[in-house]
Amino acid sequence: MWGVRLVMYEDDIPASMLTSDSGEVLEDGGFLRAWGDARVETTEGRILTSPELVWCDSLDSFMTDCLAVLEMPDSLGTTYITGRGVILDRTLGSAAGVDVRESFTAVYSGEVRLEE
Repeated sequence: MWGVRLVMYEDDIPASMLTSDSGEVLEDGGFLRAWGDARVETTEGRILTSPELVWCDSLDSFMTDCLAVLEMPDSLGTTYITGRGVILDRTLGSAAGVDVRESFTAVYSGEVRLEE
């Protein structure tokens, strides 16, 4: 398929949207592989970008073995996490933390308040 646009819902409310240039459904709809400027954006403003992303319905997660960048904005700035082999849920978070299977880099672009 061309021009992929998939809205993910949580409790009947849109939680995130996956877009990419191309994609294919695998294994009776259990997996969706998206490639070509693959991007997931949540309603909270988190953004995951990668050349290729896979949605696994049974794990309720996005995953990739490609280089991925996760942008996480907060009130003071944005944290950028870059790495390979990430697995994230539909809100681009995880109760167990962000799972990165290979080396990664984290950069924070906001203010860091120091306790005095």
